[in-house]
Amino acid sequence: MKVSTAATAERTGDPPANVPELVLASTSPRRRRLLETAGLAHRAVAPRVDDSDLPMEVGQRVAERTVALAWLKGAATMHALRCEGRRSVLIVAADTLVADGDRALGKPASSDEAEQMLRILAGRDHRVWTGHAVIDLESGRRRLWVDSATVRIGALDEELLVRHLERRDWEGRAGGYSLDELEAAGWSVECSGDPEVVLGLSTAGVRRAIASLAVDAGRGA
Repeated sequence: MKVSTAATAERTGDPPANVPELVLASTSPRRRRLLETAGLAHRAVAPRVDDSDLPMEVGQRVAERTVALAWLKGAATMHALRCEGRRSVLIVAADTLVADGDRALGKPASSDEAEQMLRILAGRDHRVWTGHAVIDLESGRRRLWVDSATVRIGALDEELLVRHLERRDWEGRAGGYSLDELEAAGWSVECSGDPEVVLGLSTAGVRRAIASLAVDAGRGA
């Protein structure tokens, strides 16, 4: 697996100093694990929003749509926390989509749909896009960005595919898979770029956003 060395260095650095409470607008175990591994203490809340709340005509391009969805989740969480009277909080939100050319592949609704997605993706490269939003609750300042990585799933092993579908490892995964789970199960899979982007959250990017917002606060921006 090819990994971005710059991103790896940023992930393994010291946690940012004097960071307000970090709230992850997601209950994804993978995103939680990424933040924990990066030493970013946080609590997770379920964003009061659904992907379908964003009309399809908004952000037709896959990259644009992931950022729009991340902002939608972050903004909904910001509103909920303000209603609770919270102030000193940084909200982290993200959304991940798999791109089959210009077409977005979201989370499959059934085993049959997951199988169809995996058969489409097998044997060639595809892009995975993750949009991010980091929001300072008190000031409303925010950082929005998108990252991508390229994944290649090799020729399908029918036995591994059946096992994947039966265990429901496709459930809640854009494109019907999670990179780390495919690797652990013995699939032929390669990632060019930062694997964290494929898993759903760039902790290096989150660190940069936190540092940038702290600098802005120091300048009174």
